[in-house]
Amino acid sequence: MRYTSKILPFVLLVFFSCVKDVDFDQTNGFVLSPVYRSAFTYFTATPAKFFDPSGTVQQNSISDVGRIDFFQNPTVAETLIQMDFLVEARNQFNRDFTITIEFQDDNGNPIYTLIPIIISANELNYTHTEVIDLRNNPQVFNTTQIVITAEVQDTGTPLNPSDTSEFEFESAIVFYIEKRF
Repeated sequence: MRYTSKILPFVLLVFFSCVKDVDFDQTNGFVLSPVYRSAFTYFTATPAKFFDPSGTVQQNSISDVGRIDFFQNPTVAETLIQMDFLVEARNQFNRDFTITIEFQDDNGNPIYTLIPIIISANELNYTHTEVIDLRNNPQVFNTTQIVITAEVQDTGTPLNPSDTSEFEFESAIVFYIEKRF
């Protein structure tokens, strides 16, 4: 008798419970939109870096090249919809700097160029963000390297190679992914 009284409620629960069919079509129209941030480049430069190895001939620009291999992945091309290129700089020089950022292919051919960034003399807290809509700029997926060039403005007076002023540059890229199901 005890055994029946314990099982009877369970049996009644199973037979009289409501069950709704699972609808796997509910995922249609679902959009997954993660955002990732990655550091890209960092460098510092003193006036001495703008001179040739002998320390006598001033050069007005220096460049840094960063390799990017993931754009050739078909999944990246299908899901990456936007990139934000973030820049932070600290300029202790008494001269303006112009920063150019150019996306290039394997042969060094320009694919996409960001708007030149001008960092004023003695600007110690510069920030800049440029948004790249990849749906309108699909050529960016042909990028294999990004070249960042820092050009110190020529004021007619040469730099002092022993000056300890410093130009500090750092960049990051924010990736916006969109996957529809």
